[in-house]
Amino acid sequence: MVRGGRAAGQLAVAALVIGGVVWAAEQPEVTSRIDGIDIARETRSADTLESTTVALERSAVLCPGPELLGLAGARDVELPTTATVVAAPLAELGDIPEPSGASGLGIAASGSGEDRGDGGDGGGVVTADLTTPVSYLATGSGAAAPALVATQETRAGTEEVTGLATVPCQIAAPEAWVVGGGGGPGRAERLVLSNPGSNAVTVDITAYGTEGASTPPAGQGVVVPAHGRTVLLGDALLADEASPVFAVRASGGDVTATLVETAIEGTRPVGFDVLAAVAPPAEEQVIPGVLEPEGEAGSVTVRIANPGEAEAIATISHLGEDGELALPEGVARVPAESVVDVPVTELPAGATTLRVTADRPVVAAVRTVVDDGTADAMWAVSQTAVTGVAGAALPADEEVSRRLVVSASGGDAVVEVVEVAAGTATGNEVRVPAGGTVVLAASGDGIWIRQVSGSGSVTGAVVSVGTGEAAEVSAMPLTEPPVSGRRSEVVALP
Repeated sequence: MVRGGRAAGQLAVAALVIGGVVWAAEQPEVTSRIDGIDIARETRSADTLESTTVALERSAVLCPGPELLGLAGARDVELPTTATVVAAPLAELGDIPEPSGASGLGIAASGSGEDRGDGGDGGGVVTADLTTPVSYLATGSGAAAPALVATQETRAGTEEVTGLATVPCQIAAPEAWVVGGGGGPGRAERLVLSNPGSNAVTVDITAYGTEGASTPPAGQGVVVPAHGRTVLLGDALLADEASPVFAVRASGGDVTATLVETAIEGTRPVGFDVLAAVAPPAEEQVIPGVLEPEGEAGSVTVRIANPGEAEAIATISHLGEDGELALPEGVARVPAESVVDVPVTELPAGATTLRVTADRPVVAAVRTVVDDGTADAMWAVSQTAVTGVAGAALPADEEVSRRLVVSASGGDAVVEVVEVAAGTATGNEVRVPAGGTVVLAASGDGIWIRQVSGSGSVTGAVVSVGTGEAAEVSAMPLTEPPVSGRRSEVVALP
């Protein structure tokens, strides 16, 4: 069922300018096109390939779909799951080529050829219930295409699964790193691989744990069908592993990778989350959206994986309100091709950011467990720095409070924050101190950020917390959607 579809009203904030893009009035003649790449019919050695910025007429992101449905041999658990897709206010995206096609938003099962819903003329929101065990495409066309964002959210309240899971719908890629899950009784994971393309894709998975790396037979040559998804059990890839990390590599196309985690102690559910991919291996990993529970009602653990062939020395620091502070327990030796978990205790309560630096490339994420009578668990994932506009769709739920977490590492930054509610945009500039974090209320239908000045590297996330009696926590990274397209042309030189 589709809900929403509000058209944009008058925008109430000065334009959000993204570095000027010059749209040439005259374009070189296109001689031929194959799969979107222009190829000259009579190629000469003097011909050159040129790329031009063009209007983005259509964009799409892939949502994993109902997390606990559709795995052969496993019992289905039906949970209320929705997807929300939001269009950015086009007037706030600065000097970009303006789309000319019909505007609209849609959510549909991948490969169905349908768009469920209409987002009006460039601003709006569409929410749909996800009930079929498939992945779903959230799409935007015309003025709704630039900076499109979408979010999948599940609120579980069964005898087996309880908690909140909020995850961004993603753009497919040839490689993804997934950090999360754990061993022991009552812990279970599912790895959801989704393929938005029209051809089947083959995936190979490398698994990392506390004892090293492996290439599990169940993770080699995995076929993800065209417009389909394949779900794998975590135990089939790395059984009884306390600290799993998975590297997913696709051939023949691109995929998205999402990890579903559930935990139960005896008959008591103690955690449920859905995780997006983390940033690829690097010597610096910034993890916004970490949540420190109040008092002693939970725990925070940093997971660091070293895919390299030599030991890595990693340091964990806190990017707080007043700047960066190294943590007393925040130094870890990570053996080659292995994973370590580092408990962290010296954090102030609330949403914040952690930073991991190492002498070799690593990947990282942070798990929070909240247990104050009822329990839930969440993961915050590392991200690359924002280079343009990054944002998130905010599902409408009066029983969930959301916070935007923005950090700056390596210097300070001034960030413009734009929110859209009922088709109206509002914006403010916020200064983030060097090595610091700013936490703001996040409401409305969608939120976007853009760095306007400063030398710091900016990252952001949205932390969601249930306001009822049951513990419900989740964090999702901001995603950086495209705001324009590229056209490649072969131009014959004189």
